[in-house]
Amino acid sequence: YGSFGNVYLVEHIKTHQQYAAKIQNSTDQNDILQEIFFYSKFQYPTILSFKCYSMKNFENKPRITMLLDYMPNGTLSSFLNKKRKAKHNFQKDIRHYIILLGIALGMKYLHSQGVIHRDLKPDNILLDENFYPRISDFGSAIIFKGIEMQKRKKQEKEKKGTILYSAPEVFLENKPYTYKSDVYSFA
Repeated sequence: YGSFGNVYLVEHIKTHQQYAAKIQNSTDQNDILQEIFFYSKFQYPTILSFKCYSMKNFENKPRITMLLDYMPNGTLSSFLNKKRKAKHNFQKDIRHYIILLGIALGMKYLHSQGVIHRDLKPDNILLDENFYPRISDFGSAIIFKGIEMQKRKKQEKEKKGTILYSAPEVFLENKPYTYKSDVYSFA
């Protein structure tokens, strides 16, 4: 569940391949269409793979539905919580380094494409069957390349993301989002 809507595990009838289906709850289609745009335009090994979308849900109701790769190991947040409860030393776990490197490479790719995620947090990092990370949830992301300056300034200052993971200067000093905002969230 998220601000977009509900997420369901679905299976292809013939191939038995599993996918995640995100079905829109809200009536605001701008963030949803923006997320579809980001998933379809920016493909990279550490970004969640987008398969397709429909303007209707599985009950043929007008709810945008996105089909994405299913990540069987859930979110980084739930993985970290399990590690804490098990009192496992996460630092000595090789998966720790794989996850950190994967996120860093994904962010490097996005930034090289002029994209600022603006909501990078453990809940938006999904883990595949090998615990390789996939960056997800592009509802708050913005592109800097090719945007006219006035629109860019408005987007830079628009408050998006989760406060706990946001750079202090964005929320406290009303400064614009930059690539450094994502780096702060990553740290």
